[in-house]
Amino acid sequence: MLTVKDLLLDHLQYTFEKDAWHPPLGMAVQGLTAEQAAWKPSPERHSIWQIVRHIIHWKRGVLQALDGDPPDYESLDKTDWQEVSGDQARWEADVRAMNEIYAEIRQKLDALGDDGLQQALRAYQQSPQPTVVARRLLWVFTHDAYHAGQIQYLRALQEIPADRFFTAAWRGDVARMHEVLEGHPDLLNGRSREGWTALQLASYFGHADAVRFLLERGADVGIKSTNDMANTALHGAIAGKRAEIVPLLLEHDADPEATDSGGNTALHLAAHEGVPEIVEVLLRRGANINARRNDGLTPLGVAAKEANTAMQDVLRRRGGIE
Repeated sequence: MLTVKDLLLDHLQYTFEKDAWHPPLGMAVQGLTAEQAAWKPSPERHSIWQIVRHIIHWKRGVLQALDGDPPDYESLDKTDWQEVSGDQARWEADVRAMNEIYAEIRQKLDALGDDGLQQALRAYQQSPQPTVVARRLLWVFTHDAYHAGQIQYLRALQEIPADRFFTAAWRGDVARMHEVLEGHPDLLNGRSREGWTALQLASYFGHADAVRFLLERGADVGIKSTNDMANTALHGAIAGKRAEIVPLLLEHDADPEATDSGGNTALHLAAHEGVPEIVEVLLRRGANINARRNDGLTPLGVAAKEANTAMQDVLRRRGGIE
């Protein structure tokens, strides 16, 4: 049963640290230089750096309230949205401060039971609209999502090379990738803020021309993502059910035995996704039909777990065991 606490923790994680259909706040500020963080589209607008300071500013007030101390709104209002500038070390220090204050709020939420979440915040009892802890936390997380969107917009206005390159990769825009790589060749095997290489993105989204272009430029087919999945371009192509991409990667020495964070080989994923033609291609390339992933399942075991009888038949005929 989903509790209020479960819901709040989930909302907190997906607005700050976990990738969903939108980049969370923590991810939105990754990879920026101090110059990019301080950039403004016009003098009267706020910079990304100011937004980060603003978020830190008001989260401190929330922590005060969670501790039962009424926030000093007058002081908070006076010191909000101040101009900010500095070097890379100062910018990175502010990003760390934002991450640390997020961790502190997460820790306090972890320590609260459902009864505690329902208790009124002492710090807000003098307000015309007293609130409860759960509602106040929900406001904070929604505030993060709002500002993450602003940061994404400010990044887009600056046309940051890495952002342009990885967006082009998942869109399959070969011309744009070529243009960016001419000035920034280091991006070829670099990672997006979500931890993907351009080859992984193009493979997952099924852009064969983009995959060919990247491979011809020397993209490393064996690199693993730096996120929780720790997978390769071959894993991505199979997860996206891109049967036309798999042979391209294998022709460039993609390793069908490479495993992701769950111990899945390419054949495990093909069995899970239920794509017989990919299974056949992998087996012709010598994939181990009885490899076991972290939970001990073989590809046939995965197909059985998915109740995919057709896939089970394919694997059994080729010597698969559970």
